[in-house]
Amino acid sequence: MGSGKTIIGKELASIFDLPLYDTDLMIEQLSHCSVVSYFKKFGEAKFRALETQVLYSLEEKNGIVVTGGGLPCHHQHIEWMKTKGKVVYLQTEVSLLYQRLNRNSEQKKRPLLCDLSPVELKIYIQETLKQREPFYLRADLVFQPLLHTTEDLARLLTPFAK
Repeated sequence: MGSGKTIIGKELASIFDLPLYDTDLMIEQLSHCSVVSYFKKFGEAKFRALETQVLYSLEEKNGIVVTGGGLPCHHQHIEWMKTKGKVVYLQTEVSLLYQRLNRNSEQKKRPLLCDLSPVELKIYIQETLKQREPFYLRADLVFQPLLHTTEDLARLLTPFAK
C-alpha cells in the first residue's frame, strides 16, 4: 500500500539477478482485467481466492515476490510465505503512505482506495495499517526504506539468496 514494494522488488531482482513476480500483475494477466476492475466486478472474496491461487503458483519458483498489501493478512499467507523464503516488511510512516497514495494516478490503481476522498484516504491508511501491521510484523525482517538503501537490504538478504 504505497511502501515501495514494486520499486524495491525490481531493484532486488536486478541485484540478485532473479526474476520478479508481482502478484497483482499476475492477477491482471490471468483475469485479463485490472485489479481494480476485478475487485469491483467480483468482490473481495473472489479477489482473495485468485490472489491465493497466484501466490501458491509461485511455490516452486525462485525469485523476488511482490504482493499486494492485503495478501499477507489473509488465509495464513504470511506463515506460508515464511516457509518458502524470507519475508520483508517495508515499514513506512502513515504520512509518507498518504503522500504517495494521494496522487490521483496511484489511488485509482488500488481497489480499496479508488473512490476515497483525501480525508477518507488518510483515515483508511491509518486504520488499515493498524489492522495489517500485526501480520506485517511477523515478517522475517522489518526494513525501513527511508532510513536505509535497497543495497543495505540486499546485504541483509544475501545469505538467503540462491
